[in-house]
Amino acid sequence: MKLLLTVAAILLAIVCFSQAGLNLKWIRLSKKEYTIQLPSSWTIDSSKQMGTDLILFSMLENATDNFRENVNVLIQHVQGMNMDLDKYTAISTGQIKKMAVDSKIELSVRIKIATATYQKMIYTATQGVNKLKFEQYYFIANNKAYVLTLTTDVLKFELFKPVGEQILDSFVLK
Repeated sequence: MKLLLTVAAILLAIVCFSQAGLNLKWIRLSKKEYTIQLPSSWTIDSSKQMGTDLILFSMLENATDNFRENVNVLIQHVQGMNMDLDKYTAISTGQIKKMAVDSKIELSVRIKIATATYQKMIYTATQGVNKLKFEQYYFIANNKAYVLTLTTDVLKFELFKPVGEQILDSFVLK
């Protein structure tokens, strides 16, 4: 009975959060090289910490929440490296397998849309005490690699996926 109630509560939370994500007030952030949209309730960090160009943080859910789900944008210069999306994906996959503790790649797929082609990766890994799930988009343009990453607690991925993907999908290079 406890298991049934737990599953029901999780499903209800998924439906409520997914619906709430669709009704959020969104803002557009314009950076030098790209634009991206985010919910107005999320926090913007442009301090370039950990080598990122931008980190967008969700709100803490309650007093016991110890991890803020987030989306970050990383820009790497690849000029002179003869880097294409295939090569970048192969290098990134190798780094995930080698450096991310307990990593498991769940998805790696090439996406082609009207204006861009990118690689979509989903994987899990452990960082300290946190078991995390990542969804990444890799773009190669203008001698740079653009890596967008949604990072969530592994148990909250489905809750944050709709809003996270809406943020990731809003990314447009200038």
